[in-house]
Amino acid sequence: MKRLRSTAGRSTSAGGLFLARVYAQIVQFAFFLVVARFIGVADFGTFSLLFAFALGLSLFAEGGWREYLICHDEDALVRRSYGLAIMISLAIFFLITSAAVIFWVASPHARLAPTMVALALWVPFRSFATLEAGRLTKAGQIHQISVASIVSETAGCLAGLGALWAGQGILALGVSKLALEATALLCLMHGQERMKCEWRRQPNDRTMIEFASQILVGRFASFLSGNSSVFVIGFGLNPIAVGFYRAATRVAGAAAEALREPARVIFWSTMKKADGTDRRELRIRSAENSAWYLFCVAAPVFVLMAELSEPLILMLLGEKWAPAAPIISILAITYLIGFITTLSEPVFSLDNQPKRARELAISAAIMSVVATILAVPFGLHAVAWAQLAASVLVAAVTLWSLRVHGDFASTRFLKRLAAPAAGLLAMIAALWLLERHGAVHALPHILKILALGSAGVAIYAIVTGAFIFNIFRRRAVHAR
Repeated sequence: MKRLRSTAGRSTSAGGLFLARVYAQIVQFAFFLVVARFIGVADFGTFSLLFAFALGLSLFAEGGWREYLICHDEDALVRRSYGLAIMISLAIFFLITSAAVIFWVASPHARLAPTMVALALWVPFRSFATLEAGRLTKAGQIHQISVASIVSETAGCLAGLGALWAGQGILALGVSKLALEATALLCLMHGQERMKCEWRRQPNDRTMIEFASQILVGRFASFLSGNSSVFVIGFGLNPIAVGFYRAATRVAGAAAEALREPARVIFWSTMKKADGTDRRELRIRSAENSAWYLFCVAAPVFVLMAELSEPLILMLLGEKWAPAAPIISILAITYLIGFITTLSEPVFSLDNQPKRARELAISAAIMSVVATILAVPFGLHAVAWAQLAASVLVAAVTLWSLRVHGDFASTRFLKRLAAPAAGLLAMIAALWLLERHGAVHALPHILKILALGSAGVAIYAIVTGAFIFNIFRRRAVHAR
């Protein structure tokens, strides 16, 4: 009975966190729609470059301290991890602020300096909020993370809209990010015992830093995989091209973010509670089930997005953003395939093999960067196709590594994908037939999306459900 209550509690927390992430993506997406119409393609691309640099630096402040908190219980080590994170955050803050001063004094782009200062302040707030989220995850208080996400996203959106209304332009984006993380930190700290920091050097520092660096290298490699295209496009083409590409990633990535982070947090939390001789078996079985359920939920969303990218972008952003539609179609499939890579970090870290996750992340980053560099001379569409090709290679390598080093049943997992794959094929065929009908083309964009989307999801659910039911029926017959 106690085990059932624990499972029910984790399921409720998972549902709350999922709803919080869905709400966050809706709010962020609504804010993006307003921003895209106010500041234009070039300014949006410029901010995307600035934020990508700030995000990359913030990873050094976050390190792997959240995961360290989850995996270790000693108070002294937790206090020391807080102290190290604060020192690194302050160093990055001064680095970005110094760059902002240089922009203000010696650059023709002086108007970007206030935005850079806002992002400099954003880094320590994000680092502290990540640590508090790790502490709550270890304690099983995931509901508070959900509440903090909802409140902070609302605060960030309102602050950004207020700055836009005041005519601040690109600075409004920096204000929104800063308000979001500051509010998140306050919500995560509410009701929690104040954590003291250890500033003095400790004997365990080297071990702590080695553990955190394993996570950091993997996280930074993943960051490069997702953002290398922004840097390459920005330097190889222009901010307008960055604007189109980031708009496409924002649209296609909204669903990915709504699903990926809850899956990662709940997986870590569940595996932390697994102990004894069943720990490894439970971890692998949970990894396989989580990946399958995630694919079943995510697949129709991304395939529909790929099919309906043109009416979607025209409805949301208007004609001036139309060049982003083909890129959305390609990136939607890229994100779907890339979901398998989220398994490597928790599986290998909890199996005391963080080096494996780091190696996979580095390989993914190298593939992504090389593909982007080779493709950028041929334009934005070539970059998107290159990202898709890299995603397929990374997924294949990840499944192989999970099978060889983590005892993950890759073959069985791929066989289980037959049911959702049948549903996807039926959905694609039905959408193709419906789109050929003239009456659908005459509909407004929003009605076209609703009609085709509803039909596609219904067909996917019916075919997938029938396929799964048939599999269970055959197993029952064989069992007799």
